[in-house]
Amino acid sequence: EISIHAFISSLKVYTKEEYFPNWALTQKKLGVAYNRRILGNKKENIEAAINSYTNSLKFYTQSNFFYDWAMIQNCLGDIYKDRLAGEKRKNIESAIAYYTSALKIFTEVNFPYDWAKTKQSLGDIYNRTKIVGNRSENIENAIACYNDSLRVIDETKFSQDWAFIQNSLGWVYFNRIVGERKDNIETAIAHYTAALRVFTEIDFPQLWASTLQMIGINYEERIAGDKKENLEIAIAYYLNALKVITEENFPQKWARTQKMLGDVLRERIAGSRKENIEAAIFYYTTALRVYNETDFPLNWANIQHSLGITYLYRIA
Repeated sequence: EISIHAFISSLKVYTKEEYFPNWALTQKKLGVAYNRRILGNKKENIEAAINSYTNSLKFYTQSNFFYDWAMIQNCLGDIYKDRLAGEKRKNIESAIAYYTSALKIFTEVNFPYDWAKTKQSLGDIYNRTKIVGNRSENIENAIACYNDSLRVIDETKFSQDWAFIQNSLGWVYFNRIVGERKDNIETAIAHYTAALRVFTEIDFPQLWASTLQMIGINYEERIAGDKKENLEIAIAYYLNALKVITEENFPQKWARTQKMLGDVLRERIAGSRKENIEAAIFYYTTALRVYNETDFPLNWANIQHSLGITYLYRIA
């Protein structure tokens, strides 16, 4: 808040007409500040950031300040990806356009890291948020972008970036439409497992636990191997994740894990069928401590549905 106030105050002197470079630099920094702002209305802060960055481009042109111009293109891509105002699909297409513009400057040869990070950002959009176009093609584009970025972002030099991309590839292969479902799940497990070389319980406990959750989901859906063993592995991953994901520290993630344990125990092959059903009911009911009808109506309704199915199977 102090930063924003100071930048706005400086613009009383740094006018566009008299101090164009200073005005543009201040606009760029205001864009950063508004984008990171915690107070105020999120939607309004994003619009203010867009306005400031757009103003700065009046000075930072592609021909005169190509690196700054490209960085601002990337910043605008990040903002439009999360923009609340306007139509979602148009915002996503604008984000893609900004990232693509940045790649005119950020080439693999001249700015390899910036090029790789921009490719990663494009991969994220194609992977999770792109609305326009064919879903299958978007997923393939995401895989291509992530693989491009890994030509520069290796495990040794950029371990955290590398691990994030491994997790992203895990997600995209789990949702992949092209190819054999069996092979895609195996590839997803391999990428998530690779990420754990960096996201350890000691160094990155939350990321470690989230990755364990995703591996659990993949084993629950796994086609290769023995179904009984796969479900046991999934249960082990979910329970392990709960060492970090507690009700006190991460209530929503904790409740989600309780729900996932309920799902897998309902389908469990090993052990007593009666005990598995009772355990599933326990985990579903426990999740309702967070997923209540008032705050999380959809999650609450989903668990009610799951409980309904589980009670149909109940032996006790």
